[in-house]
Amino acid sequence: MKHVSYRLEYLNRYCDLNNPNEVARFVSNMKCSNAYKDTFVKSYHCYVQVNGLKWDKPIYKWQRQIPKIPISEAINKVISRASKKYSIRFKILMETSVMPYELSQVSIKDIDLEKGILNVRGFKGHASRSFKLKSETVAMLKSYLQKYTSDKPFPNSEWIGKMWRKFRNSLSEKLKEPSLRTIRLYDLKH
Repeated sequence: MKHVSYRLEYLNRYCDLNNPNEVARFVSNMKCSNAYKDTFVKSYHCYVQVNGLKWDKPIYKWQRQIPKIPISEAINKVISRASKKYSIRFKILMETSVMPYELSQVSIKDIDLEKGILNVRGFKGHASRSFKLKSETVAMLKSYLQKYTSDKPFPNSEWIGKMWRKFRNSLSEKLKEPSLRTIRLYDLKH
C-alpha cells in the first residue's frame, strides 16, 4: 500500500486525481518505461475504484529486457580476487549453475571426490541433479574439504551473496572498473 500512496501523491502534484483523462494523459507523457507507467496506472486504478470514478484504463505493454550476461573474463577476475575459501564456492556455482541455496544444502555425502561428482538436491522447482566437476575444481574442493569438515561444508546462501558483493566491489574499486559492480551472484549461471 505504501507504493500506491506514494504514486498517488506523485500524481496529485502534477494533475487532478478526480480527472481520469488528465491523469491518463500525464502518465502517457512520463519519460519512463512502460513497466513503470503501468505501476502508476494500477495505483490510480485503486483510486478510481474507491472514489467511484469511471475511466478507460490504459494498458502499457512491457517487455522483459534481455539480461546482460557478463563475460567469463570478468567473472574469473572476481573469482581470482576472492580468498581460497570463497573462490572454490564461486567456481562451483559458475561450473554447475546451481543456486547458492542449493550449494549451501550440499552435504559431505553428496560429494564424490574420486569421480569428481557433486550431487545437488533441487530447490524451487529445480530437479535434483549431478555434476561432473573439472579436475582443477576437484583439486580445489579436496583442499577445501580438508579444512571445512562439517556435514554441510558450504555457508548459507545469504553469506555467499554477501561475500560475492564484497570481493566484486573491492575489485571494481581497485581496477576502477564500475562495470564489475553489475555482476550479480546469479550471473555465475552462464
